[in-house]
Formats: sequence, C-alpha cells, structure tokens
Amino acid sequence: MIFLHQKLIPLPGQPYDDFVEAFVSAVVKKFPSALLQWEDFSKNNASRLLERYRDRLCTFNDDIQGTGAVTLAGLLAAMKLTRSQLSEQRVAILGAGSSAIGISDQIVAGVMREGLSESEARSLIWLVDSCGLVHSARTGLEPSKQKYAQPLETRADWQSERPDHFTLGLAEQTAVEELERRIDKKIWTPKYRRLKS
Repeated sequence: MIFLHQKLIPLPGQPYDDFVEAFVSAVVKKFPSALLQWEDFSKNNASRLLERYRDRLCTFNDDIQGTGAVTLAGLLAAMKLTRSQLSEQRVAILGAGSSAIGISDQIVAGVMREGLSESEARSLIWLVDSCGLVHSARTGLEPSKQKYAQPLETRADWQSERPDHFTLGLAEQTAVEELERRIDKKIWTPKYRRLKS
C-alpha cells in the first residue's frame, strides 16, 4: 500500500481538473491495479470526480462511500435489533453535503434490496441543511440535493409558526423537531446529537 499526500494550493476551475486528470493518468500508467482513494475533497468536487473516474480505475471516496456504508451497516444492525425493516423507516439526516448524500445513496440501495423502487426509497429520506428542510419548492438546490428534495405538499399538516420556512433557528419549531414528533422509534447515530432549544 502506498499513501501519497501532497498539500497543494487550490487551483480554480479547468487548471484543477487538468491537474487531477494528469495525476489519474500517471497513476493508471504506473500502478494500473491501484485503488485510488479520494480523501477530503470539497463537496463541489468529491462526487463529480468520483463519477468521472469510477469506470477508469478502481476508485473510492471515503467521505461519500465509506461513511455511507458504515451508516447503512449500523442501520441494518438497528433493524435487526428492533425487528423491523429499513423500508419501514423515515430517516432524517442533519446536513446535506457529500457525506450526507453518500449516506442517503447507501440507504436508498439498502431499501431497494427490500423491494422498493428508487423513488419510493428516496421518499423515506429527509435532509436538513443550513437553510432548513430540503424540499421541492426551494430554489437553487445543488443536483445532489435535488434528488432528495421532498415534495412540499408532504408537509402540509406540519406544525410551524412559519409553514413556508422551516429552519434550524432555535426560536421556532425546527424541521428536525417536527420529524422527531412524527417518528415513534428513534435511532440516533453517534455522529449527530439531538438539537435542543
């Protein structure tokens, strides 16, 4: 195993992509059987680079795939303990960056193994980012968040001082509190703590 780490000054746009391309080409040429692990790439680059190179060499992103796999394993163990199915759960994730999307993607894969369609599996996942609940009426959502945006009408009966605006502000009821109110059995992963006002 070889671990190469080089701290670089960030390059903008195309020069960045050209540098990564040159690096990947050199790895493929020198170490054709190597596993290339992408570590600590920004959310704007992590998924994009993984997708670009996944069919060209053995590649893995720990923040996206590793975190997702470990979280799915924990949830499957919890399902065994509670004698329930993952497809019967509603999952709320605080955050919507690369790791949260990786977790969501792995949960979707796990739910699909239980027989649900991809859209049915995605409907079980609720993301809450710095702007509040990720829903279909929000504008400017990144593509990775768009696929998990819940239809606005699914929360029509939610209780809130401002039904058009769920945020993580402590002065009003939060999207997380509302999801918690609707969930009978809760499983909290160690990475996330319950928000309290």
